[in-house]
Amino acid sequence: MPITALNSQEFAKDLAQQALSYVPADLTEEQKTYVAKKVFDFSIIAGNHLIERYNQEFNDEQARIIVQFIGEWTFHKSIDTIRAKIPTDHWDEILQQVAFSALQTAIQSFSEGIDQIKIAVNIEVQVNGAYEACIKKLASSGVIPEEQVKEIMSYSNVDKMAKESGANVVEDEEKILKYAAIAIVLKQMSKDKVESLLANFEEEEQKHISTFLKIEDIEQKVNPIVVAQYLAELKKNVAGIAKPKISNTITGIKALQKKYQDEEIFDVLSYERSRVLDFMEKILFESSAKASKIEFSPYIAKILYNHLRSNLATQG
Repeated sequence: MPITALNSQEFAKDLAQQALSYVPADLTEEQKTYVAKKVFDFSIIAGNHLIERYNQEFNDEQARIIVQFIGEWTFHKSIDTIRAKIPTDHWDEILQQVAFSALQTAIQSFSEGIDQIKIAVNIEVQVNGAYEACIKKLASSGVIPEEQVKEIMSYSNVDKMAKESGANVVEDEEKILKYAAIAIVLKQMSKDKVESLLANFEEEEQKHISTFLKIEDIEQKVNPIVVAQYLAELKKNVAGIAKPKISNTITGIKALQKKYQDEEIFDVLSYERSRVLDFMEKILFESSAKASKIEFSPYIAKILYNHLRSNLATQG
């Protein structure tokens, strides 16, 4: 479906107005006006470019997302540029390169059918690369001292806002956003991988994430830049998750035995492999110690427990 309803000027106005709401309070009025103006300028340029050149390739929703990327990165990098105290006559040049890089990457990524999570990551990488190239060029030209490049590159308004929002946003709203973002990430994975990762969350968290996994087009409902930030966080968390303790899983299965009949448990497991059934028999009819001696993956055991628990609860 082509771009039919995007009004570049009105959408750019909305983005510029939003930018004014988030500009840091310590900026001067002149600086605040500059940030909002640049967001408007580059957003309307991007919108018009999409309508004129890519009218048949993208739909209205895709076009809005692309323009939003341009507006948001123009906003963040304009603040970084101001914070770095770069001479004002170089601001426009830097932001032009940033906006062009974001637009070029977004168009290419959407054209290739890449999912929005990867698009957001790609754009961030390219934007930061373009910004760094501009800063290094100014240093090599003698506009700014070489020794200040590292400090200038350390300024990141997008990271600063993420930290502040993490501290100020109401906890429930923050959790909802987190669960939605994680669900978007998990949607890109196989069913087995999803079950394996979900097993590392608490039962209540699993329920929330599973609810969001069932929402159609959830990718269109969450800011892709926010999703990218949670993706990075999820990668760190998954990498740092400790191996599940087999003893805890065995305790959980024993607890299920107190709530359900043995027949009910084995009905759920009727199609499982003999190794799984042997493991379960040791837990239910012999002892936890004997079950622990069986060479059984703690990850598979945790998945098995979650599978049992959810199916038994449904039957009940």
